Amino acid sequence: MIRSMTGFGRTQDDIENFKITVEAVSLNSRFLDLHVYLPECIEHLENDIRKRVRDKISRGLVKIKVKVEKLPTYSEKLEINTDLLNSILENLKKNVKGKYTVDVAKLLDLPGVIKRQDAEKLEDSGKVMELVDRAIDEMIKSRETEGEKIRADIKAKLENLTKYLKQVEQLKEQEIERRKQKIRESFEELKEELGDDAQLDNRLSTELVYWANKLDVNEEISRIKAHIHNIDEILNNSKDPVGRKLDFYSQELHREITTLSNKSVDVDVIKYTILMREEVEKIKEQVRNVE
Repeated sequence: MIRSMTGFGRTQDDIENFKITVEAVSLNSRFLDLHVYLPECIEHLENDIRKRVRDKISRGLVKIKVKVEKLPTYSEKLEINTDLLNSILENLKKNVKGKYTVDVAKLLDLPGVIKRQDAEKLEDSGKVMELVDRAIDEMIKSRETEGEKIRADIKAKLENLTKYLKQVEQLKEQEIERRKQKIRESFEELKEELGDDAQLDNRLSTELVYWANKLDVNEEISRIKAHIHNIDEILNNSKDPVGRKLDFYSQELHREITTLSNKSVDVDVIKYTILMREEVEKIKEQVRNVE
C-alpha cells in the first residue's frame, strides 16, 4: 500500500458538557515532524496522542489539534473567597481614617475575590482519545487514497519509460552501424588517395572499436530496465513505507538516462532520452509526497 504524506481527518462529538473537535492534518516532510495542540483541560493526553501517531505514521509533518467548547448545558458556580474579602476589609479599617463607603461591585471585581468553579470537568479522557484515534485513522485513509492516485500515475510513467527505452534500443543499433559505415567510407577515401596501407587498416580497426565502445549503452539500458522493474515491484507488493526506496531508484534512473544521453550522438536518440528524463522528473516529484 502506497501512502501519500498529505492527508486530513476530522471528528467531532459531544462529551459530557463539551463539544470536542479533533483535526488531524499531514503534509510533506523528510521525517516525522509531530505537533500536538491541546487546551489546558486535556493537556495531560499529549504523550498518549504522540504515541498513537508514531505507532501509525513514519513520515510527514503531522498536526493534531483538539478544540474543546462549552455546550449550552454547561454551568459554572461562583464562590466568594471570604478569607480574601475579610482580609481586604480589615486592611481598610486599619489603614483608612475617617468615614468611607465601599463599592461592593468593585470590591467583588478584585482579582481572586470571586472563585469560578466548573460544575462539571471534562473527565472522560477515554472518549477524547477515541475521537483522536478516529481523526488519525481518517487522515491515514485519505493518505492511502491519495497514495493510490500517486501509484497509478507513477506506473503510467514507467510504461512511458519502457516505451521510450525500446525506441532508444532500436535507434542505438542503427546509430552504431551508421557511425561504423561513416568511418569505413572515410578510410576508403583515404585509401584511394594514399593507396593500401597496413597502418590505415589498423587505424580503421581501432576507430571501429573506439566508436563501438563509446556509443555502446547496453549496460545503461540493462540498469534502467532493472530500476523500472524494482520500482514496479515496490508499487505492486510493498506494505511498508517506501518513499525513501522510490526516491533512491528514481535518482538512479535519472543518472543512468543522463549517461545514456551523453553516450549518444543521434538526434532521435537524444530526443527520446530527453522524454525519458522528463518522465523521471515527474516520478521524482510524485515520490517526494510518498511516505
